[in-house]
Amino acid sequence: MENVPVAKPAPKGRWRLSRGPLLVGAGLAAVVLGLVLVVAFAWPAVLDVSPTVVAGQVDEFAVGEPVHFEEEGFFVVKLASGEVIALSDRAGGHLKDHIEWQPSLEFEDQTGWFRAPSHRETYSLDGSLAFGPASRGMDRFPVEVSGDTVRVDTSRLICGPGAPEGMVCVP
Repeated sequence: MENVPVAKPAPKGRWRLSRGPLLVGAGLAAVVLGLVLVVAFAWPAVLDVSPTVVAGQVDEFAVGEPVHFEEEGFFVVKLASGEVIALSDRAGGHLKDHIEWQPSLEFEDQTGWFRAPSHRETYSLDGSLAFGPASRGMDRFPVEVSGDTVRVDTSRLICGPGAPEGMVCVP
């Protein structure tokens, strides 16, 4: 018999992906990643956090000595009248400028004032503007005193004294 040529098996072909499907796949992956990031930043980081902060008992606060709740962003102040107020520690319009309580600051023959470091606005113990370029006093959070417990609602912000009628302040 004659030599019959035997077919050699073809070498295994390499798996190749054309450029089109590769670009479509990368684009879809980028869109999905973008959506995940948007949802992660838009969704509250901790869903079970209540906007109401229990600040303490009324008798824990001394008249005229503000207590700073730095993480929550407010001061609790007990006024001479016995009223308890919560003042935002952020200067209106300058969300990165935190107002500080300066107990030894003397101004207008009184000691103890709130002061914004950037523009030097000075506020009285009740948050009223005493000096500076600000257009209003310190913004406030609603306070509820039930029994002896002081609760501060950090989900709502009340514009400080001197704010234009109808102005909306955002926490």
